[in-house]
Amino acid sequence: MLAAAGLVSLAGPAAAEGTRFAAIAFHDVVDTRAERTDDAVTTQSLVDFFDWLKAEGWTPVSLAQVEASARGGPPLPDKAILLGFDDGYRSFHERVYPLLLAYRYPAVLALVGSWMDVPAGGIVDYGGKPVPRERFVTWDQVRAIQASGLVEIASHSHDLHRVVPTTPQGNTGPAARSWRWIGADARYETDAEHRARIEADLRRSRERIAAETGKAPRALVWPFGRHSGPALEAARAAGFAFAFTLEPERADARQPMALHRYYPTWDPSLGILAWNLGFPAPRAETVRLACVDLTPMAALRGEAQDDWLGGLIESVRRLGATDIVLDVGPRAQGVVTGAWLPGTALPLEADIFGRAARQLGVRAGVSVHARIPAGQDAAELAAAAARAAPIDGLLFEPGPAGLAPPTAGQTRTDIRAARSVDPGGAVGAGFAAAAAIDPRLRLMVAAPLAGPGPGTDRQLAPREAPGGQAWLTPAHSGRLVVPAGTDPAAVQRQGATALSLCPWDGKPLKGFSAATFPWLP
Repeated sequence: MLAAAGLVSLAGPAAAEGTRFAAIAFHDVVDTRAERTDDAVTTQSLVDFFDWLKAEGWTPVSLAQVEASARGGPPLPDKAILLGFDDGYRSFHERVYPLLLAYRYPAVLALVGSWMDVPAGGIVDYGGKPVPRERFVTWDQVRAIQASGLVEIASHSHDLHRVVPTTPQGNTGPAARSWRWIGADARYETDAEHRARIEADLRRSRERIAAETGKAPRALVWPFGRHSGPALEAARAAGFAFAFTLEPERADARQPMALHRYYPTWDPSLGILAWNLGFPAPRAETVRLACVDLTPMAALRGEAQDDWLGGLIESVRRLGATDIVLDVGPRAQGVVTGAWLPGTALPLEADIFGRAARQLGVRAGVSVHARIPAGQDAAELAAAAARAAPIDGLLFEPGPAGLAPPTAGQTRTDIRAARSVDPGGAVGAGFAAAAAIDPRLRLMVAAPLAGPGPGTDRQLAPREAPGGQAWLTPAHSGRLVVPAGTDPAAVQRQGATALSLCPWDGKPLKGFSAATFPWLP
């Protein structure tokens, strides 16, 4: 529970037998390794995987079986797996479908409506990359596939598998997750407009698939695996009963609108596929976190601002950071306003937070967290930060006192299950408001050195030199972010895998880079 007094674990009932299953999200299937792209596997790899499933006692299940288990019907087998194939590549008809018939494996095929409607000989805009229409299945092929009874057709949206403008400076973000910048009106879309845009797209998708196949899809596969809270409401309103993400966690039939999947990329070996489908408890993460001051950027405009941000990105790369924390406004005597967020004190062309967050995430390859003061405005600021950019998490400072120790080997699913929000607490209200915008956000709190609570993803220790090494156990290392000090190697020798530079002066620190972990004598 998140409350003003602290984070307390609420032990819920054990997972019901027979409702949890593994799900996997394949995309393209090619014949040779030379043809592989980042989302493709070879035909031989898929055959090896199907053989492995049969040899190891796995049972591919249909969406109908998943639904029945949640309603008290036959439980799912212990090794149940749902096979998903996204984007509607032609290879599904040519390579995957014959294998499904041979093995008698059910699967889910997700189609993008706008791509399907491109005429023969045309070009599909595949995330900004032109791809010939012939790379994708036709409606005739889809009807034949559906008639087999093995394949359920799902929506991958009508036209949300793309990015939209998210800042006046030209940044973009996933269409189902982002609040669109409307350049003609010099404003951002409202929450109502955001939801209405997505709901209209999803309704069109269902209607289009129903017109071609005779059956409206009941399952939605989110493009890029990303969606907002209002988008999830829109999916329900549009008539969807299931929604799939790309979170690498085990799925539960009792949470049909948040069915998680493992997404294999670059044709992984059978060993890697097998290991990931076990969804093991995470090992200690190598975290290198730096807190960045955007005050200099806020004082600049135009090319000067771009140059400063470019320099910051290069500095972050040299530092070897994995995570960056950004304030949502300037600090004045410990008080932070939302001045760097859209629609606040600064003009919109100075959307400092959203632009910096997006550029750091894309160009520096780091996870970005918004630092929110745990005061009266926490909910408003947290929600505004989540709207401004597809950030990865929130850091509340100061965090609640009296954190309970975590459970060893917690997965992200376990952490979310232990997190119940009490709107009466500033941290709880703030996180609840942001999670309503983006349900996949992580929670980090700044609090005295101790074990992070069961409902926190991470805890940022104070600036003073680290101590209390008893906390640096496998259950905490990676989730407890401790100061790097002037000798990161010494801190690593104490057992820490997560180090911080808060504040960071923009200069490199020897031994801090994630590339130097683990420390070697």
